[in-house]
Amino acid sequence: MNISIKHRSKKLLIALVALGFTLNLSAQEAADRKVQAGLVAGFGLNFQKMETKKLVTDGVGTDFTVGTNVNYTFNETIGITIGIEFDFG
Repeated sequence: MNISIKHRSKKLLIALVALGFTLNLSAQEAADRKVQAGLVAGFGLNFQKMETKKLVTDGVGTDFTVGTNVNYTFNETIGITIGIEFDFG
C-alpha cells in the first residue's frame, strides 16, 4: 500500500473516531414513554482474531453495526431492550 494512502486512511480513521466521540445524536426525546423504537448504527474497532478458541491479537480491525431495537421500561431505572443487529467486521 502506498505510504500517502496509508497516511490518509489513518487520518480519516482518527477523524471519524473523534467525530463519533464529539457528536451526541438522539433520535427520540421520549424518556417518559414506556415503549421506544429506533434504528442502531455504529462503528468500532476490534483487536482480537475472530473464530478462535483463544484470544489472539490480529492487529486493528473495524466493525460496523446496523439494526433496530425496541426499549420497554418497567419503571425509571429498569427496562428491557429487544432487537436485532448485524455486525460487518
